[in-house]
Amino acid sequence: MPHHRPLLALALVAFAACRTTAPATAPAPVDPDADPWALLETGGDTEGALAIFDAWAGGPRALEGRVGRMVVAMTRTDADTLRRLLEGLEPDALPEDRTLVYAAQAALTLRPVPDVAVALGQRACALAQRTSDEPLAVAARSPCVMATLVTAAGPDLDACKTGCDSTQTLALEFAGTAPVAMVSVGGAAPAPFIVDTGASKTLLTRAFAQAHGIEVVPGTEHKVHSPGGLLEAGLAVIDVAMGGLYVERVPALVLDLPIDFVAGIVSPQNTWRPLAVTFDFRAFTLTTAPAAGPDPELVALPLTLAEDNPYLRVATPDRPVAPILLDTGAQHTVLFTRWDALGPPLERVGEARVAGAGGKGATAFTTKARVPAEAGPLTWTIEHPTLADRPDEAFHHEVRHYGLVGMDFMLGRRVVLDMPERTLRISKDARLADWTVGEAVTYVVRAKGWPAPVKVEERVVARDGDAVTLEAAYEGPAGPVRFRYRIRDTWGSRGTWLISRPAEAMWDVAADGALTEVPAEQRVQRWLPVFVGFKAVASDKNPEIAFEPQQRGDRKVSCTRVALPAAAKDAPEATLELVECPQDNWRTRRLTVKSATGEVIYEFVVE
Repeated sequence: MPHHRPLLALALVAFAACRTTAPATAPAPVDPDADPWALLETGGDTEGALAIFDAWAGGPRALEGRVGRMVVAMTRTDADTLRRLLEGLEPDALPEDRTLVYAAQAALTLRPVPDVAVALGQRACALAQRTSDEPLAVAARSPCVMATLVTAAGPDLDACKTGCDSTQTLALEFAGTAPVAMVSVGGAAPAPFIVDTGASKTLLTRAFAQAHGIEVVPGTEHKVHSPGGLLEAGLAVIDVAMGGLYVERVPALVLDLPIDFVAGIVSPQNTWRPLAVTFDFRAFTLTTAPAAGPDPELVALPLTLAEDNPYLRVATPDRPVAPILLDTGAQHTVLFTRWDALGPPLERVGEARVAGAGGKGATAFTTKARVPAEAGPLTWTIEHPTLADRPDEAFHHEVRHYGLVGMDFMLGRRVVLDMPERTLRISKDARLADWTVGEAVTYVVRAKGWPAPVKVEERVVARDGDAVTLEAAYEGPAGPVRFRYRIRDTWGSRGTWLISRPAEAMWDVAADGALTEVPAEQRVQRWLPVFVGFKAVASDKNPEIAFEPQQRGDRKVSCTRVALPAAAKDAPEATLELVECPQDNWRTRRLTVKSATGEVIYEFVVE
């Protein structure tokens, strides 16, 4: 049962809201007769698998058990145990099946790379050439190309040379909601790179590599995975500098991305292996340090990797515990359709698309679900998860993940990948920047055929726990319109706008301030006078994404413009453009729908 490595999953999806189910139950005890590979693959259960692999010692499956322990050590980022298990291992003793592939893959994660790991990788090369089993051949090529890379570049990969013994902190920018840092490769001028825990390796776009004379190491071409399926890529070796941090000989994939304004991706867990990396999604900073230390505000979990990406073992109602990647490159939490098949299916309300590297994507569906989730002591609600197909279902992994926990969960939290302590630390709660009573914005709204623009003011008028009440006012065709509505103050609700605001309650406001509750079925009508209908249209093309920084007084905030196909009345072929600024409480700063000729059909802009 071979394995392979995924790349980036940037989920660019729509809205939704509302089903809640019963709390999850604890997983059942491990059956000592269970298949340990299945425990790893389907549940990410390293403890249960390890107990069985240990029990095989001294018996007819001792060698397979030893390789199983190596895989568990790799998954747990336990380099010391992995080195001990490699001592005295004879590469030629391993059969040409998944055990060889797993052993080679695990051994090649060590730094510096030991000779036995290269020998295992070279045997994997022979296996990839001889086998007629395509999934096994694809899996074997992964350690094969790493062994080829080590032979060409030397064993001391990912070597941290400068800034490794001190704390380095940089401000984060954003591509949509994906964190971006300015990174220098090979001494070139700093360029924007997504810092993506969902990337198995650091990556360069082909355009960036060509512009800077970076070439793929011969013999390292192989198939990698994106949301759209298998893609051809090669490996280069680069030096990476970020602020005062400098790392030499970093293996990097060379492949195109759906976002053409970034130079690539940095995989923090692979590029900065000896360091603790802190994403502060409250202060919007990235910090690297030789040690992070305990923090009572953070939940501590074992740092475990599925396909080189950190994962949580997530318990949800009516389903078994499933490994789900913690992915800073995913805008929204995505659950795969095979996760959905494990229990009562979630209601699908619309079709979307997950964009990926190489210009490919996967079919996805928006939902109205609110799914209670827990990972150890960490509990939260997955709000409106997207369901997505995974095109590589025929391929097997040492740990097969069932989805991606995205930035909708992480924004407002601190997330620490503490590699030295093999610990993942996450804030118990998401704390967004204060959205205080009295804060307000004014939207300038215009549409084709309107005699003049309309100004809409939105103001926070009350706060009650995690709910805020906003008041909206504008001059409508029949006179002044003034109403209040309450929404839960979440990252997702702050990103909604006008008609898409998820109102839990709404009241008309009379001239004397008296409130009259608006029935649920009538709430949308309060927005209709300042709205023109449109919809996003499914397309095989990836959205266009670009930085569009904006000035807020004496500070510059990071914003992103996203353009995607749409349709509106009298404009069946249109473009929808959204400008979002993650650091603003009113995140959506501009929305524009343009016809194919560039005529503005509908637009609102925060004044």
